[in-house]
Amino acid sequence: MLLPLVLLLALTGGLFWWFSPEQVVKRRTKELLGVFTLAPGTSKANRELGALKLTGLIGPRLEVDVPEAPDASGSFGRADVESGFHALCGMAKETRFSIQKFNSITLTNDQATVSATLDALVDLNSYRPADGPGEATFVWNKTKDGWQVTTIVWRENKR
Repeated sequence: MLLPLVLLLALTGGLFWWFSPEQVVKRRTKELLGVFTLAPGTSKANRELGALKLTGLIGPRLEVDVPEAPDASGSFGRADVESGFHALCGMAKETRFSIQKFNSITLTNDQATVSATLDALVDLNSYRPADGPGEATFVWNKTKDGWQVTTIVWRENKR
């Protein structure tokens, strides 16, 4: 009699944790970085399949602040972000984003700010705007379509 109750409590606690806003924005951040990770040698068409996921991850407007890549910084509509992603798929030799650690997650009402240390590589044909560790901030807003990123800030750690 006690074992089913313990299992039910453990399952309920696990579901509560899994669907908590903090865990959801962590997973969404990992998913976003996964979309922008483009393995070397993969075809442009294969890479562009990530655009299907990208649409649901970004808000109607996205603010981007990346000092090392001024052309990538600014305020963009969803269609502009998707267009930029398609261009990146064609010109990147490789991109890689891996989370080293989540530094903080701040939740206020329907907004979450995720601060993380990343290891990033963006290897374009002409230069590398990111190559090594850095600090990223993602601002997510909860909408009727789920959590969508509205701001991305990147600061490369100077070596």
